[in-house]
Amino acid sequence: MNRALPLLLAAAATLGACKPAAQAPQPAATPSATGTPLTVVFDKGWPQFWADPVNAVDVLNRTGARLDAYAAKGAGYEAEAVPTALDFKTTPKPNTAYITAIGTKGQLDALRYRLDLPQPDQAAKAATSLGEMIVNSFRVLGLAGAHEVAGALNAGKDLTGKAEGAVYSVIRQPAPELGAGAQRIIVTFSRPGASAPANS
Repeated sequence: MNRALPLLLAAAATLGACKPAAQAPQPAATPSATGTPLTVVFDKGWPQFWADPVNAVDVLNRTGARLDAYAAKGAGYEAEAVPTALDFKTTPKPNTAYITAIGTKGQLDALRYRLDLPQPDQAAKAATSLGEMIVNSFRVLGLAGAHEVAGALNAGKDLTGKAEGAVYSVIRQPAPELGAGAQRIIVTFSRPGASAPANS
């Protein structure tokens, strides 16, 4: 994994413009923006990612996720990231992304992105930024499903789908506690058959 570190750090740098949250893009050796092949971290994709929670969290952090330690919480295990403000104007209540990895001691069950949108006029831009964040990260990680999710975020639509080794969803919900007309978007990538995503 050490040979992939410079690529991971480069991916993290691309997120700097919108105050890094977790980054995620796609599988196998894929071309970078310069046309040079990228060596992905999880060359076996989602099954490899789910199988080693501590390593998965560490790699996510190398792409800018800023997750805390993967540790026992309630009935399972969890790592939660420092919130990332996706603000495009000065406001005391910016649109904010939250990232959480959920599972058991031995394997991850879900990777979840939550986007709280107390600024409805900036919601579309924030959703697009979240999609870019996921695509950039998954390109290095070697995980499928990012482009489909980003497309739904850009289009303002809900989505459910399957990638090899994962199921994913994009769900919009009213969030009146955030302010009048506010919404919340939850993007979840889940291990097939896992129960933790439904219970947390």
